Amino acid sequence: MKFNEMSKKAVCLGLSLIVASSATAAASGTSAPQVPPQEQQNKVQSVPVSTQSQQTESSAATTDGVKKSETVYVTLDAQGKQKETIVTDWLHSDASGTKILDKSTLNNIQNVKGSEVPSQSGTNLTWNLSGSDLYYRGTTNKKLPVDVKISYTLDGKEILPQDLGGKTGKVTIHISLKNTQQYNVLVNGKQATMYLPMMAIIGMNLSSDNFKNVTVSDGKIVSDGNNQAVVLVSVPGLDESLNLDGIDLPELGDLHFPEEFTITADATNFEMGNIGIALSSNISELDKLGESKSITEMKQSLYDLRDMQNDIEKVDPDQKIRSLFTDSKKAAGAKLLTDDVFDFYDMDQSLVNVLPEYITLDNIALYDRVKADAEKAKIEELLDNKTLRSLSDRLTDQNVTNAKLLLADYNTLQGLDMKKFTKAIDMLNDSSTLFSMLDKSRSLADDIDDHSAEINTLKTLMGYSGQIAGLAKEVKDSNLASAISEDDLQYMMTQLAQKKITDAVSLINDDGSIDSKNQETVIGYITMAEQAGALDQATGSQLIGSIKAYGTVGPTYGPVLKQKIQEFATKNAQELGDQAESLYTSAMKLGKSMKQNVGSDEEITKTIHFVNDIAPDLESMAKKLEKSSDDLDDIDDLINDEKTMKYLKTWGNKLVSMKSDMDANSDNINLVNDLLGEYDKPEVQAFKNNASQLQKDIDDVRPILKSLKNKLDDPVINAGLHKSPQTMTQLLKMKNDLENNRDVTEILRLVTDPKNVKIGNGVVQTLNNLESKHAVDDYVKDLDQADDLLARKDEYVKIAKNYKIFTDSADGMDTDLKFVMKTSEIKKPEVAVKQAVQATTQKTGFVAWCKNLIAKLK
Repeated sequence: MKFNEMSKKAVCLGLSLIVASSATAAASGTSAPQVPPQEQQNKVQSVPVSTQSQQTESSAATTDGVKKSETVYVTLDAQGKQKETIVTDWLHSDASGTKILDKSTLNNIQNVKGSEVPSQSGTNLTWNLSGSDLYYRGTTNKKLPVDVKISYTLDGKEILPQDLGGKTGKVTIHISLKNTQQYNVLVNGKQATMYLPMMAIIGMNLSSDNFKNVTVSDGKIVSDGNNQAVVLVSVPGLDESLNLDGIDLPELGDLHFPEEFTITADATNFEMGNIGIALSSNISELDKLGESKSITEMKQSLYDLRDMQNDIEKVDPDQKIRSLFTDSKKAAGAKLLTDDVFDFYDMDQSLVNVLPEYITLDNIALYDRVKADAEKAKIEELLDNKTLRSLSDRLTDQNVTNAKLLLADYNTLQGLDMKKFTKAIDMLNDSSTLFSMLDKSRSLADDIDDHSAEINTLKTLMGYSGQIAGLAKEVKDSNLASAISEDDLQYMMTQLAQKKITDAVSLINDDGSIDSKNQETVIGYITMAEQAGALDQATGSQLIGSIKAYGTVGPTYGPVLKQKIQEFATKNAQELGDQAESLYTSAMKLGKSMKQNVGSDEEITKTIHFVNDIAPDLESMAKKLEKSSDDLDDIDDLINDEKTMKYLKTWGNKLVSMKSDMDANSDNINLVNDLLGEYDKPEVQAFKNNASQLQKDIDDVRPILKSLKNKLDDPVINAGLHKSPQTMTQLLKMKNDLENNRDVTEILRLVTDPKNVKIGNGVVQTLNNLESKHAVDDYVKDLDQADDLLARKDEYVKIAKNYKIFTDSADGMDTDLKFVMKTSEIKKPEVAVKQAVQATTQKTGFVAWCKNLIAKLK
């Protein structure tokens, strides 16, 4: 593999891996995979994954504007065997506080930086972000896309890594990578097996104190004299995916990515830190693979040459065209025709230039249209019509003058006020209604005359109009509602009831005796108490009998009767109170209704005055109707004269209809008026004076036109007539083409020159020879391999672009992925605590050295 810019980037990444691995080991002293710096600064909070959201979900979860960056941290043992895989996912949203829809197959999910708890259903997660970023991690047992195997030999013998620490001798480290993820794809219509595009960057540090004479196969060693960084680059499965071994193209050079590496060194007191491996499917250089301008242009040229051979064969399968160069007689004939074209340039072309102005498709179409229209309009019959032929003789000056007078009368009639005229006609049409109105007027006059006493009574009532208006005002403007409330009314009725009860009870003395003047009143109370159910009938009858016989109810029934009367009076007082309240409410409604509907005091007064005023008018109208009785009789006679009324109605309606017809023909009248206005113009007078001669000329030309028409109706002549524009157009095109392409005819003259014909003959023979040997097809076949490579590369790039997540993600989420792997360290046996501290210090210094190297490479 060439050490190009891609390799340079790989070295920087490999050194970064060494730095990260060394820094983690120095800081923690464990083999746990490192986490992003953001995670190192915060204590990882383990939160249970809930099946229900612990926050109010006010909006639907989404993946819009969300990016998921996944980093897979893998711990390997010193031989490359997978020990533990921890996955860290970083969710980022463009908007803060987003509810994110996510998917994950991780176990033991832990929120790294926050307290958010996801809601989980199967592999579906819903996160309610408090900010715009969220970090979580978990573990997985999912198989990695690349297997790593590392073996060690000491002095040619295989040795386990745990036995290698502290040893001295010739050490060989063998690293092999195997791509485990295959895809079956179609390449140019054929099935092909490809592997997941995955670039592996391997980095390790070999201290100059422990390692000398370091060599590496297919890798790079960067050293500053004290430490040596080994960087290896591999794309396992690339050779098989692109079929590089089956293609032999100089353009590819030594393009090859090994999958096995060997590092050899002379080791003293062997000790080695972590081997870091970074995996990524983002291999931007793949897009440039196989892009060769020279190959593309060469292939296109061969295709063009093959297409030219095929086109010549299609156009000239019998080699007739090529015979213009290979057959001397045909070449001479082509030269003769070319010479004839140049003779055409000297011809007189004036007639050809004039004819196109008249022989056109529009003119032929116009002839067809005029001919058809003339036949439809019966022109022959019109020319022989006696009335039309005598029109010029009848169009005298006197007739024109009389016509102008008639138009003047028309203009006068236009001034008729149809609104007034129509009113009169409407009255005639409604004569029966008019008669009914007159009859009712007479009847009204008779009623007024017969009820003169009632009118006088109305006049008398109007004398009390002031009092009526005042009463209405008092009812309408009553302020009783504001003066007495319902509570006031209830209080009043309560006091009144109390008084009535007191008065009723006081009529019965304490000993049960009743004064004679009060006996009937008490008996009435007893009767009402029975009816109200306050006292049973038997007791009531007994008490009434005792009162009537002895004037007493006795000391025993005295208190009882008082109580019963009090109960009745109380109940009766309540009913009176309800009735009073109902009357009060009705009065209030009446007042409101009058305020809303009767109107103001002025309106009431005006109404009374109006009634007062019309009484005299009724008397006056009766008198006027009596005086106009004769006029009404005359109108009656006219309306009842059926013949006269029918005549007036008929002609009145006819006049209205005639006026309507005249208005509808205003355009025709205006046309006649305009024609008469043109009569006095000199050109019209000249036409009138020469109309007879013009008629004679038309009669003379008619036989010629008829003969021409008959000839043009002949199918052969008519077809030639209709084709003449196209024929003329084609001739003109040929003429213009010859004139405008004179340079082409000059070229044709040059082509038919005997010397050039001889050269063309040689070119044709050369093409024929190439075709007979299939030389072009052989070259194209070789370059088809390049096509296959480019097609494989395109499919390979598609696979790489589609592999954006290792675990899982929600549909529509933008993702990216990277793998970070490191092996366990191989340490020499510890001698003392002090030495361990020194080793740690040395590694810390190595970190600074690696960073310095990276800066130099950038």
